[in-house]
Amino acid sequence: MRFQKAVVAAAVTLLCSPLWALPARADAVDDAFLNTLRVAGLGPTDVSIEGAHEVCRAVWSGTNPWQMAAIVHDAVKGSTYDQAEIFVQAALASYCPPRNEVNA
Repeated sequence: MRFQKAVVAAAVTLLCSPLWALPARADAVDDAFLNTLRVAGLGPTDVSIEGAHEVCRAVWSGTNPWQMAAIVHDAVKGSTYDQAEIFVQAALASYCPPRNEVNA
């Protein structure tokens, strides 16, 4: 539940913050993730990457990705379910290696 609240808070900030609030330093993975959000019409912010990592932690703790997308969608007024799903899918693809890779 704690992870879900953190993701919701990050998602609310993500979709409600201006585009100029980008991270000061981003690597190639961050750049690709933020570009995915930009293409989807989401305003990437300095909390986008943090929120993506929270998605990983929540999924690794047992929350399924569709639940995460629903949580994000419900928390962010004006967002579509598709936008929330894109955020979760981009987070998983960019930052969430399989558990066996993390524990290796």
